Amino acid sequence: MQAYLRRKRRRINVEALAEFQGQGDTTLGWPCCLQCPLPYTSIIWCSSLKQVEKVMPYNTFYFAILRNPVQLMESSFAYYKAISAFSRTKTLEEFLADPSLFYTPRDHDSHYAKNLMTFDFGFNNNGNSSTIYSQMNILAIDAIFNLILIAEYFDESMILLKEALCWKINDVLSFPLNSRDDSTRLTLSENTAEQVKSWNKLDWELYNYFNRTFWEKIDRFVGRDRMKQEVAQLRQRREQLAKTCLEEGSKVDPKSIKDESLVPLQYGRARIQGYNVKAGLNKEKRQLCESLIRPELQYSSLLYKKQFPEKAKALEKIKLAHQKRANKISNNTSMRPNERFPGVVHRLSQNNSKRLRL
Repeated sequence: MQAYLRRKRRRINVEALAEFQGQGDTTLGWPCCLQCPLPYTSIIWCSSLKQVEKVMPYNTFYFAILRNPVQLMESSFAYYKAISAFSRTKTLEEFLADPSLFYTPRDHDSHYAKNLMTFDFGFNNNGNSSTIYSQMNILAIDAIFNLILIAEYFDESMILLKEALCWKINDVLSFPLNSRDDSTRLTLSENTAEQVKSWNKLDWELYNYFNRTFWEKIDRFVGRDRMKQEVAQLRQRREQLAKTCLEEGSKVDPKSIKDESLVPLQYGRARIQGYNVKAGLNKEKRQLCESLIRPELQYSSLLYKKQFPEKAKALEKIKLAHQKRANKISNNTSMRPNERFPGVVHRLSQNNSKRLRL
């Protein structure tokens, strides 16, 4: 969804990419606050709601997307295996059997392992899991957001978003991004699924409520019959575009991606797939196709350069200076294995014979 919004932001020319906390970050979470001014009506994709209304115009359209917490937990365990809680356990089942053995609420990355969506909306992911607290969260979100979409019904979500914003079907056309290879997906047992729901109770309550209101809005504003027709039209248009843009017609393994600038970030145990653009396209079509398949981080960098050109140039100079320094050190340094302790490497400087143990 973030990559889709980045592409959309570029097309409709609205302020979207804000520099958060001075680091160029584009996400916020509890208890952080949005501190930068946003002068225009914006599409923003920050994770925390706190302070957002203070800097946004009164007529801002707020929308978000939720995912089934069971699938989200399985995905998070694969993608964020290096976080504090998950790194202490071998399997998701072992973690859920007794989370207290592995999970520490005060860990800076604890939100990836519990109630991640609650955290993304700006609430405490370790907060009270009572029904009253959960309902308060839901009421707060429902009062602020105009529309909550559902990831499991992404095409239906795009049609509903199109209707809400008076867009055309081409405005919500996209290819799936950040998708894992099937070999890294796990099928969870019914018992494990129930444990996930219990552990992520705040998220589960959120999902159930907004999944229900999602279909209520479809019935009210679109209708099931027209929704089926428009979803079919969207998928047909996507298939046509795939034939135009994609060399293989679908996703490929990251090792098979020919353009290194289009390789998505590989993190944790997940193997994130990508795409190859067809050769021989004219400039206009190639730009369109690349905009549809460009990974999230690369799109963030592209938009940062467009919105903050001077800062981007300064950062690029710093990066080049660091690279030159690293290359100089590398050229002036020879490496050889330690004769007494195999595997330990010593650096021998040409200008200084002092031995440094690495």
